[in-house]
Amino acid sequence: MLEKFAVKYHAAFIKLTILFVFHHAHQTKFETADAK
Repeated sequence: MLEKFAVKYHAAFIKLTILFVFHHAHQTKFETADAK
């Protein structure tokens, strides 16, 4: 049961990390375009 939770948590952590990296890259690349 704990192993299944760890797998789900690990997968979610990877997804969040990827989203954060892409978001950061997007902000850096289009910093002036996204500036409000």
